[in-house]
Amino acid sequence: MKCNNCGADLAPGSRFCDECGAEASEVGNVMKKFCGSCGSPMEIDEVFCGNCGTPADGARVNNQANYTEFDEYLPEQNYIKGKSGGRKTGLIVTTAVMAVIVVCMAAFIAWYVISTRNENSSDEMSDMTRGAESEQIENESKNEAEPENSVQADDLATGSDTGAQNNESGSSPVYPQLEPSSVEGYMMYKNTAGTFSFIYPSDLNVSVCSDSSFEAASANGECLMKASRIEASSIDLNADMNGYIASTGGSVDYRSTGDSYYAVRTLSGSVYHYKYAKKSNGAVYSFSMDFPSSQFTYYDNIINKIYADMIKQF
Repeated sequence: MKCNNCGADLAPGSRFCDECGAEASEVGNVMKKFCGSCGSPMEIDEVFCGNCGTPADGARVNNQANYTEFDEYLPEQNYIKGKSGGRKTGLIVTTAVMAVIVVCMAAFIAWYVISTRNENSSDEMSDMTRGAESEQIENESKNEAEPENSVQADDLATGSDTGAQNNESGSSPVYPQLEPSSVEGYMMYKNTAGTFSFIYPSDLNVSVCSDSSFEAASANGECLMKASRIEASSIDLNADMNGYIASTGGSVDYRSTGDSYYAVRTLSGSVYHYKYAKKSNGAVYSFSMDFPSSQFTYYDNIINKIYADMIKQF
C-alpha cells in the first residue's frame, strides 16, 4: 500500500511512512490534511490550499482512523469562519444599498408632496384672484360682465327695431338734445341738466323724449328701446328686477346682480327682453330693449355699445 501523504510505498504492517514519517492507519490507510492557515480540508497531494492559497508545507495531517469528533469539527469550523467574513461583507453592502434606496424614496416622496402642495396653492391663488377680479368687475359697475349680458339682449323698455326719428325732419326736441355721437351709426341723447346721456341706433324712430325718459322703435316695430333716469335713491333694485321679469312673462335666460346694479334677460316666445339698471348719485338709470330672438347677434352688439357708453357717466 502507499502513503496517502507522499505516495511512497509502505511496507506491510508499517505504522509510519519511511519517506515522510506520516502515520499510517491500519484502517484503510486513509490520511487527511488541513490548511495550517485557514483550517480548510486539503487533499493529501495538494501543494496549495484551495481556499486561501497558503502553501501546503504547514498543513496539519490527521489520520482518519484517529479522528475524534472534536478533531473533525475544528477544521470545518475554521472553514466556515473563512466564509462568514464574505457573508458579513455582503450583508453590509446589501444593507448600505437598501439604505440608499430608502433615502432616495423618502426624498422623492418629500419632493412630490411639496410640489403638489405648491401647485395646489398656486391653483387656489389663481382661483381666488379670478374670483376677486370677477367680483370686482360685477360690483363696481358690471362694466365687463355686462357686455356679456348685453350680448344676450333684452328689454330695456319693450321695443321694436330699427327706425329713427332723425333730425332730418327738423322735429327733434329742443331739449333734451339729440345729436350725432362719436360712434358711427348712433345718435346721442342728453337731458337738459346733462346728468343723463346714452347713445342709440340712428335708424330708430324716437317717440318719447323728455328729461327723464326716452323711447324709440324700429320702423317695422320689431325692436323697442326705452331709457330712463328716476330720482329715487330708495328704489329696491331687487324688487325692481323681479317686477320687470314678471312684466315680460318670459323665463330668465340671464341674470347678474350687485349692490348697485342688475342686468337681466328673459325669453318670451321668440322675443328677448333685456334690462340694465344702475343706482348712482341718488338716482336710478336704466335702459331696456325688446328684440326678436332671430336677430340676437345684431341687437346684442347694439346693447354692448349702449352699455359701454352709458356707464361712462357713473
